[in-house]
Amino acid sequence: MSAKPEPESPSPNSDAVREFYNKFCAERSVNYAKNGNLRIDKAIARILPLVRESSQVLEIGCGAGLVTEQIARVATQGFIWACDISDSAVALARDRCKAGNAQIRALDVLTNFDELTKWLAKPVDVVVMVDVLEHLPLPLHEKFFRNLASVASPESSVLITFPSADYQRHLRQRHPQELQIIDEIIELPHLYEVAASNGFAIKHFSLEDVWLPNQYAHCVLIRDASNDFSIDQNSIALSEIASVIHSGEKFILVDQDEWPQKAPPGRSAIPFLERDGVYWGPPADDIIAIGECKRLQQAGATYIVFGWPAFWWLQHYSSFQQHLRANSSCLMQNERVVIFRL
Repeated sequence: MSAKPEPESPSPNSDAVREFYNKFCAERSVNYAKNGNLRIDKAIARILPLVRESSQVLEIGCGAGLVTEQIARVATQGFIWACDISDSAVALARDRCKAGNAQIRALDVLTNFDELTKWLAKPVDVVVMVDVLEHLPLPLHEKFFRNLASVASPESSVLITFPSADYQRHLRQRHPQELQIIDEIIELPHLYEVAASNGFAIKHFSLEDVWLPNQYAHCVLIRDASNDFSIDQNSIALSEIASVIHSGEKFILVDQDEWPQKAPPGRSAIPFLERDGVYWGPPADDIIAIGECKRLQQAGATYIVFGWPAFWWLQHYSSFQQHLRANSSCLMQNERVVIFRL
């Protein structure tokens, strides 16, 4: 796209970002306003069921107002405040959405969050960001979520869509001209950390098909983890696995068959122990564990992943762990996974 800037500093200033998105609006957003956009349509389908008639909604990065318009139609007894850094996009959104329960203005949430706070009449219970988070520099996410927490009610939800990490890597390798002025890779562990440190928990995370399989992520955050929802550690673990093990590779998974989801998209998980691809229970001793690991390695497995349900293996089968430490590389170790390259 011709709005792609020349290479510059990792974090362009507000004026450069605004100029970029004014150009982007002329080249892309005008077309979205006229003809719609499948990516935005799918995001709307995910968002609207979580908006109530009385919802107080903050939409950051409203673009041409396609999402704004639909939310205003649902929240008839509520209100939506929608903003975008692009003056041109705001003009399109105002032209599209003239509802009395909507206000739309140009605003940079990174440099003028105080202005946003003054603008809001009350704490919001829904925050919507459709393809926005990846366009905010990663080092500023911590402060950004802290600011979000300051305007969100105790019962609020934050609804986020963004390109999947694999799709962003695909664009970097194959179509760098499609990247925008700031276009970060959002890994799930990063999102979990910045959200949790500011009082949010992940209620839902999924990868969605748009034009390609698993192209976009949809995430719902809620305030504080001391509620009826548990943080989806399985999804976070899969994202961590995907950051180490590339698409097309096979790995041995030691999880005692407890994880609902076994492998990230494009990777193959082999249960351990296994017979004909089916989980066969824990090994009788270290000798069997080492022998089976070698057999599966010869069959094409290049990694072994221990999930937290099976962390006790690393103590119980101490010779097996010593074998892995001596003959393999430990690539990741945290409270969810231990990953060795065989």
